[in-house]
Amino acid sequence: MIKGFKLIPLYPELTFTRKYKTQKDRYNLAFDEVEFNGVDFIGLNTEQKLYARSLKIGSAKVEVFMSRESPPPPGFDKGKNYPHMALKRLNIQTIIDTLKLKNIDLKYSEYNPSSKKIGSVNFKSLTGNILNVTNDSLRLATNNHAVANLNTLLMGSGKFNVKIDFNLTDKNGAFAYSGSLGKFDMKQLNSLSKNLGLIEIETGNIQHIDFKANGNLRMASGSMNMLYTNLKVKLLSDNIDGEGTNKKGLLSFLANTILVKNDNPKKGEIARTAIMTNNRINSASFFNLMWKTVFVGIKDIVGVGIIPEKNPVKQQKVIAKKVREQKRIDRKATRQAKQEKN
Repeated sequence: MIKGFKLIPLYPELTFTRKYKTQKDRYNLAFDEVEFNGVDFIGLNTEQKLYARSLKIGSAKVEVFMSRESPPPPGFDKGKNYPHMALKRLNIQTIIDTLKLKNIDLKYSEYNPSSKKIGSVNFKSLTGNILNVTNDSLRLATNNHAVANLNTLLMGSGKFNVKIDFNLTDKNGAFAYSGSLGKFDMKQLNSLSKNLGLIEIETGNIQHIDFKANGNLRMASGSMNMLYTNLKVKLLSDNIDGEGTNKKGLLSFLANTILVKNDNPKKGEIARTAIMTNNRINSASFFNLMWKTVFVGIKDIVGVGIIPEKNPVKQQKVIAKKVREQKRIDRKATRQAKQEKN
């Protein structure tokens, strides 16, 4: 058993990421307990094979931060870090019958240079089991799937359940996932939608969401149902050279009166559903593909699916160029201030 394991970054979020020329994830980890049970120590010693009946993790806090200010590393594909693809690369043969997670608080944050703010999403008290965590060829011959059943609270309030089925032998990283979300006040997503999506949710109440999808290293697709009422939004400007975000009044009015469908179902109509498809770029992670695919379904149901997504690669180049220009302006201003002082 390991107690009190922590990984604490030396620098604050933006200070940390700005020490690198390319995107670098910053991890802040704190595990109260990590415990193996039923370990075959003889096999571990003689055959360098790890077998355990269970691995318990929790309580724990996991925080991940990334900045879009810098470009992704050239040629690097985050697909190789899919959980089941990373498991394949372990240098030790591993069989863990059950990975038990208990009271894990997860937080993902991202800095958006367009808004000059950090957006965050968190999952509180994540609990559940992952069955058949293995890269052992003999075990895979009889069962080549690891299955995760997880429960958590989205933004600390919405009951969110998700099931992920990993194909442990597929060369293209195949997986399937499904989930559901209960009653939820959509305004709680503003810390994410305002700062990263430049959309402020004024009102909106979800009654129920359920979805299912299949994915691999390159894309994911599936279907979604979403029931909600009283949705109204504000559109915010992309204002990297100004002072963050400002409301687009006319466009917000048009969005709410023409595009955004305030309720699903509308009175006297059947509920709308969505088919969702999303392609992954190399700099996007496994969980990025999962939630962005779900987001495609949400956009379609609320009526803004017809608005095309900005090309993420081109957008990153535009952001990088603006950031470089801003840094040159800042350096020039610093030199001028020193000269005037002297």
